[in-house]
Amino acid sequence: MAPARAPGGQAAGVFDVLSRLHRSRSPQRCPAGVPEAGGGRGNTAIRGGSGRERRVLGAGDFRVDGSERLAGITRDGGVAVVRRERRQALQEALDDLQRYRKTFSRGRLLVERDLQRMVLQALYTAVQACLDEALEICRQRGLDTGSRYREAFIALGRDGVIDAELAARLADWASFRNVLAHFYPVVDMKRVWDALGEIEDLLAFQDILQQD
Repeated sequence: MAPARAPGGQAAGVFDVLSRLHRSRSPQRCPAGVPEAGGGRGNTAIRGGSGRERRVLGAGDFRVDGSERLAGITRDGGVAVVRRERRQALQEALDDLQRYRKTFSRGRLLVERDLQRMVLQALYTAVQACLDEALEICRQRGLDTGSRYREAFIALGRDGVIDAELAARLADWASFRNVLAHFYPVVDMKRVWDALGEIEDLLAFQDILQQD
């Protein structure tokens, strides 16, 4: 099948349409109601939708990057444990994605909702795990990750941790992750099928993580 064409006649990449939905946005790095770091130690009270206060353990001690990751609230070496479990989750998600693209057809993915949910969840898990690892590496190296998730991979490319071209492609995966998280009602499953054929970028990043 001939590749889709972008305006001007050039072949459109997998993420051209999806990334444009979110690339111009700068999502909040903290979910609503959860404070950034620096607000002091101990429990912090925030109000939920019902107006009742609920307690967030050590909310002033950590910064939440997009998801409420356990790495930020663990103590005494717990970050290493969470990273190990996160890498295991990445391995499992990538294994699943490789199996899906060998087992299921494009036609099935376009019409079977259960299969769509399986693929979307595995894609989200894999990309989020790579992103969280990228943010952690940037933190350890003191690299500026800006205000958008994709900039974490770009920072690793600038610092020579990963190849600059791979960094650019992974940055597009970060934009894709935002689409999966925030624009899931309008995700084009044809593009998702194409994405299954491009998970080598995620596998390449996993290989780099395994060398750490």
